Amino acid sequence: MPQMAPYNWSLYLTLIIMFFVLTVLTNYFSNLSNTKSSTSQSLKPKSLNWKW
Repeated sequence: MPQMAPYNWSLYLTLIIMFFVLTVLTNYFSNLSNTKSSTSQSLKPKSLNWKW
């Protein structure tokens, strides 16, 4: 039983880190697509506000 506690903690920690990395990657790719297509300038302030 005591060996299961650190395993569950590390499992939840890795899930949180994976979720954080996924959100950062989606934000990075959305910023790349916004910079590539300059026509969609209405999405730039929204993405900047979401990043901050």
